Amino acid sequence: MRQITTITAAVTAAFIGLTSPLSAEVNPASFNPEPLQQTSQGDPVQRFQSNDPEMAAAVAEACARLDRFFGAVLNEAGVSGKSAYVKVLFPVGLDGESEMIWVGPFIRYDDGGFGGLLLNNPNYMGALKAGDQVYFDQAMITDWSVTGKDGRQYGNYTARVMLSRLPEAEAAPVLAAFTENPLPKSWR
Repeated sequence: MRQITTITAAVTAAFIGLTSPLSAEVNPASFNPEPLQQTSQGDPVQRFQSNDPEMAAAVAEACARLDRFFGAVLNEAGVSGKSAYVKVLFPVGLDGESEMIWVGPFIRYDDGGFGGLLLNNPNYMGALKAGDQVYFDQAMITDWSVTGKDGRQYGNYTARVMLSRLPEAEAAPVLAAFTENPLPKSWR
């Protein structure tokens, strides 16, 4: 069964409000397609199986709303606002292992591909680190997040699942930043 890792809730909280311009290129072909092994001391992760029903439902719900999200957060040039992020599933091993990590700001290119900056330090993506630029396809996006005018977080479908599995003391500070409903009122 495939292993998928995702950045923990504590790290999710740390990226809120983080922005920086797109910078140096990193070629996704540099990802090492070897069996899953930790390649760097990245941020803490939470593991789950690829067939986890709660996580699969969260990804499906987030992806079903991607077009509305993009319409709200991308400008005419395809560049996201400073408070919009996507969670991307990067393949990191031969057996289908993946690492899910937040990216932002991000840009949608004319060819439909995307580029953006890693917001966290990965564990299984070679020498890549927070702030490095990555490229990805829409099919690799598993979640989205946007900060509302009230400073609260919308989206975060996968993070909501992760938080439900953490001790309350660890989850509570992050949940306090999330809205009860993941969709902004004007999107419903």
